[in-house]
Formats: sequence, C-alpha cells, structure tokens
Amino acid sequence: MSILAVILTMMLVNFPSLFITSHYWLFAKMDWVLNPRVDPIILLMPLSFFTKLFIVWVSLVFFFLAVLWGYLHFATGLTKFRL
Repeated sequence: MSILAVILTMMLVNFPSLFITSHYWLFAKMDWVLNPRVDPIILLMPLSFFTKLFIVWVSLVFFFLAVLWGYLHFATGLTKFRL
C-alpha cells in the first residue's frame, strides 16, 4: 500500500514523466510509443484523459486492496476481543 501511495504522489507531482518512465519499464521494446501521424487515437485523447484514467485506476486498486484487507482481517478472526 505504501508503494502505491508513493506512486500516486509522484503521479500528482509530475504525471508525464512518470507515465513515460513506467512505460519504459513495462514494455521491452518501444512498442508503446505511438506516432500521432500514424495513430490518430493519440490526437483524440489529451494528456488530461490519461491522467484522469490513471487516477481512477489507482483509486480502484486502493479500494480493492482495502476490501481484501478488510475481508481477510474479519475472516481470520483478528477482530475478536480477548480478555
């Protein structure tokens, strides 16, 4: 969770730089690089679209991790009071 919090903070500070760096790490070749002259979809979606999409994705990841943590926490009986 703390790694995701750091990534989210970095994304809020400088999204374009983080976007490019993460794609260099995730893809072995330069297949992710799209040419606007060949791939018009890039011209249709501004950078703010990708920023908002990333925020939604990170929010969903945090939500599902919280739900998983809550389920595991309550399912294992860690919430029982011990006297």
